[in-house]
Amino acid sequence: MKLSQRSQQKRSSRLIILTAVVLVAAAIAVYIFFLKPKPVENKVNYNPPTNNERQDAVDQKEKNKEREELDKSSTLPSTANVVISDASQYDNAIEVRGYIDNVYEDGGSCTATFTLGSATITKTHEIIKDAKTLQCGALDFERAQFSPGTWTMTLTYKSSTVQGSATKEVEVR
Repeated sequence: MKLSQRSQQKRSSRLIILTAVVLVAAAIAVYIFFLKPKPVENKVNYNPPTNNERQDAVDQKEKNKEREELDKSSTLPSTANVVISDASQYDNAIEVRGYIDNVYEDGGSCTATFTLGSATITKTHEIIKDAKTLQCGALDFERAQFSPGTWTMTLTYKSSTVQGSATKEVEVR
């Protein structure tokens, strides 16, 4: 009887050791195949530029030169070309968005003025320069300021050197 108990204990010990080895091997395999950080592939193209890439570089240099000339230009147009990109009601907000595409300067502002009969609602925002235009920024109004109807909205750009405006009808519900 003692012999079979020892035999069972040996089998149990071997089974425990074998199970532990299998678990360790499985953990190593999981780490290697799933968790181990992969080396980063270097995808930098060190070849000489293609003809298209060369032409793109020349085109960009010309655009940069044009932008520099526009920035240095002392002659501004007599009137700013104000473009209304959006003037609409969105739920409880009236939003106005616009830009000026023929002037590129510092120091101007945009004013959105809504009129309906004798009622007038106005908001002003400093301009924001982007790559090629002057953005009017967010001119947002609360719906509660308006009575229902068709309002006339005038978006005006004004600086110390030039001004301009555009008008659009806005239906407020």
